[in-house]
Amino acid sequence: MDLLREFWRQDYRRREDERRALREEAHQRLQRQWMTWAVNHQEYAERTGRPIGPTKSQIKLQEIIFDNSDKMPEGLYKELMDALVLK
Repeated sequence: MDLLREFWRQDYRRREDERRALREEAHQRLQRQWMTWAVNHQEYAERTGRPIGPTKSQIKLQEIIFDNSDKMPEGLYKELMDALVLK
């Protein structure tokens, strides 16, 4: 019984590590996408006088979602982070 319990613990830890890595990867991917957007839209921003890149509220939303990612289902986390990507 102890072997089975230890197996479950190790499996749970492995899955948690995988989820954490996926969340971190999604976070980094989102940051790269924002940087790409900002670089590609500089001319538009200069003509309109609008700031380049995401707004302060979008950055804050991303931070809140990332900080609370462990409290939400993985699918919801991914959907929210993907929704913040500017197209």
